[in-house]
Amino acid sequence: MDLCRDRDFIDMMAVFCPRSCMLCTHPAPSGECQELIDDCASREQFCTTTKTSEYQKTMGCGRTCGKC
Repeated sequence: MDLCRDRDFIDMMAVFCPRSCMLCTHPAPSGECQELIDDCASREQFCTTTKTSEYQKTMGCGRTCGKC
């Protein structure tokens, strides 16, 4: 499966793998809690799954996941 082109993952891939996916539109994460994924509110499983690292939760959906 090509996650770079999957509509369910493209926002997340643009944040965490922009160079690999040729999606360099987001600024590089600064290390602080952020909300870089556009639809965090509709991605409840993103905050609870063990497949998502704590760093990804903090940078991708920090406020939604309660990391701020």
